[in-house]
Amino acid sequence: MLNKMLNKIMRIIRKVEVVLLKFFLACGKKVTLFYYRVRDFIVPRWNVIWRTALLALLILYVIGAAVFGIRLYKQKRFEKLDLAASYFYPFPVAKAGRAIVFDHQLQQWVAASKKFASGNDMQVPDDLSRKVVEELVNYALAGQEADSLHVKLTQKDIDDKFNLSIEGIGSREQAVDFLKQMYGLSLGQFKRMITPMIISEEVRNEKFVHVKAKHILIKDQSKAQDILNKIRSGGNFEDLAKDNSEDQGSKDQGGSLAGGEYIYRDSGLVPEVEDALFKLKKGEVSDLVKSQYGYHILKVEDRQGEIDMKMSDWFESLKKKYPVKILI
Repeated sequence: MLNKMLNKIMRIIRKVEVVLLKFFLACGKKVTLFYYRVRDFIVPRWNVIWRTALLALLILYVIGAAVFGIRLYKQKRFEKLDLAASYFYPFPVAKAGRAIVFDHQLQQWVAASKKFASGNDMQVPDDLSRKVVEELVNYALAGQEADSLHVKLTQKDIDDKFNLSIEGIGSREQAVDFLKQMYGLSLGQFKRMITPMIISEEVRNEKFVHVKAKHILIKDQSKAQDILNKIRSGGNFEDLAKDNSEDQGSKDQGGSLAGGEYIYRDSGLVPEVEDALFKLKKGEVSDLVKSQYGYHILKVEDRQGEIDMKMSDWFESLKKKYPVKILI
């Protein structure tokens, strides 16, 4: 009895197998037929299809280029949409010597500046984009002149200086949060943006004249002349500064300017003091220098560097050496 039941079940299973096999064979034939029909339709027309698609994309790209080109060059638009478009349309905004400044650099700087101003209740100047382009031109020129001056920075040097710059913010995580909140930038974007600044700063540190100096400030001219005479006679400059200088910020340090750090021509000294200071050689003491604060006696403790000018004046001199054209 059991054997008869098993044989019956097996016969049913075989019938089901036959039905399924016929079904899948029929489906396979239909799929194969459909494939050949599609292939026969597409293959002869494939060149037309992809050429049409490519032409459509090209037309869209050209239209986009025209739209965003007008927004940039004519309307001077710097919005989020323009920043996104700058990734696809490499419009030049300036030429500086051998370098080209592209729209994406400008858009990113403008966006970061606006973000910072907004977060600090600051007004954005109307000519912000022009100022940013001029700064980018300056950095491009400085990078080219760095080669002529034999100022070399390896990628490791740049990485080290960048890491040092963000250490002042705190941990790496704090730096990421700070840059995002204050400038809307990632760490990588920020690094790419300030790399030209790092190179420019290295040129300044290596090649520009910088001095360590002391001064004595006296409001009364006759008293100042007496102190100068004592110095000329061999008096100790530091002691005389501590005893007589009326500059409360430096007298206790023996008259050290800038806390004993190196001073550059653009360090913010009053013009009369700056001009007199940078005319002195190492170890020299100035005559009396008059300013709005009184009479200064200056002494240069150390002097290094060879380019004796402000960075702003140096940039202007580079614009005469290298061809510069701003396009917006």
